[in-house]
Amino acid sequence: MKRISFFIAFLIIAGHLFAAGSVQTLQNGMKVTPKNGAAKTIEISVINNRIVRVQASPQSVIPTVSSLCVVPGLKTNDPFKVTSNAKFAQLSTDELTVKVSLLTGEISFMDKSGKVLLQEAKGGRSFNSFNVDSDKGYSMQQVFTGIPGEAIYGLGQHQSDVFNYKNKSEDLFQYNTKVSVPFVVSTENYGILWDNYSQSKYGDPRPYQNLNQFTLYDKDGKKGNLTATYLQKNGPTIVRNENEIDYEDIETVKKFPVNFSFNGASITWEGSIEANQTDSYKFNLYYAGYTKVYINDSLIVPERWRTSWNPNSYRFEFPLVK
Repeated sequence: MKRISFFIAFLIIAGHLFAAGSVQTLQNGMKVTPKNGAAKTIEISVINNRIVRVQASPQSVIPTVSSLCVVPGLKTNDPFKVTSNAKFAQLSTDELTVKVSLLTGEISFMDKSGKVLLQEAKGGRSFNSFNVDSDKGYSMQQVFTGIPGEAIYGLGQHQSDVFNYKNKSEDLFQYNTKVSVPFVVSTENYGILWDNYSQSKYGDPRPYQNLNQFTLYDKDGKKGNLTATYLQKNGPTIVRNENEIDYEDIETVKKFPVNFSFNGASITWEGSIEANQTDSYKFNLYYAGYTKVYINDSLIVPERWRTSWNPNSYRFEFPLVK
């Protein structure tokens, strides 16, 4: 059986306040104004019979913003049909169907056999307005339910040894040796282009927390900290208690011991951590130089190296029992 790939381009932007439950047929697709939901206006544009562009706004007008990803003035030569009932608006091509809830604005995408390729999670779209000086903008989130057993590839060039991004997370921004491309493709035959140029987070958007979210014990079993040992090539060894390992920027590096010489030195943090609930935890290792991580005397992160002027993040997961 021939497999056909589907690609869906998302652009989320803002216009003017409006709320109604209606559908309108456009030259290249349809416009939906849901009764409720985060998006007050949704436009579905047909690129061809396997590709659609989705634009959603928390207000009533989709502004004419030039996209860096979508060629301006695209007009489809492929036929499509717009239908609706009391609950849904539907746009169909020969290969793809897009269904939009007139109540919530939630969207699902199906192939011509009716198989669901991609579906928004309930309440999975959100807009939060903010002001920076005289500029106004939105932070936004888009969540899909996903398909069990699928693999997801893409997102560009990163340095964390992750190829399948199913249930993984990645920060999307440009950095030396880090090239972010906001596009993913699934083994279930769909793709998503996130048409947005701000820093974005794929996966879990929550920020990583310091180790002091756990109960810490030093190497002697005393509660409250880890034991940090600073071994210098030509200088005294420094041993002290620390409850976080956070030396990421020009401010936090000031927490290193005064006059500590990094040339030929090594630093070891040791002790125990105790979680407040049994779960599988995701860790973010931000490192430079030669770095290893052991848990329960087992090597969890084999030696990694990064030049000190160009640090990197490496993520790993480990189960902890309360």
